[in-house]
Amino acid sequence: MTPHELIREIISLYHSARILLYPHERLFRGESRPIASQTEDLFARYLIDRLPNDVVIYVNQTITTVNNNGRIRIKPDLIVTRGQSITAILDLKMDLGYRRNEFPDFWLNADQLIPSLRNKTFSMWGENRFHTPATRAHFWLWCAAILRSCF
Repeated sequence: MTPHELIREIISLYHSARILLYPHERLFRGESRPIASQTEDLFARYLIDRLPNDVVIYVNQTITTVNNNGRIRIKPDLIVTRGQSITAILDLKMDLGYRRNEFPDFWLNADQLIPSLRNKTFSMWGENRFHTPATRAHFWLWCAAILRSCF
C-alpha cells in the first residue's frame, strides 16, 4: 500500500461510517460511526509492510510497569517492538469530536509521562516482557522513518 492508498482508504472509512450498518427505510444516521479501531488496524498494516521482519506491532494492547507511585498502565494504539525492546509507542487520534478542546492537555500529560517510562520493563498479557530504551533517540528515529514513509 502506498501512502496515497493509505489516505484514500482512511477517506473511504470515513465515507462508510456515514452509512447505517443495518439500513431500514425509517432509520437515519446523524453522526458517523467512529473509525478509530479500523484506522489503528490499517495503519499497523501499513507500517508492518515497511519495517524489518523482526519487528512486531501490538494494536490496542495494555502494557504495565511499576514505579515509585505504584503500577502504571498505558494502552497506546500501537506498540512497535523489536526483540524485547519497545521501539515506538503510537497514539493515533481520529474523531476527536467534542473532546477536541482537551487534545492539547492530552499531549502535555503525555510529554510529562514519557520520561518516566524510559528504561523500564513492561509486561503485557501472558509472560511477554518488553524494555524501553533509556533515551528517546531510538524512539524518535522510528517516528521520523514512519512519518517519511507516510508522506
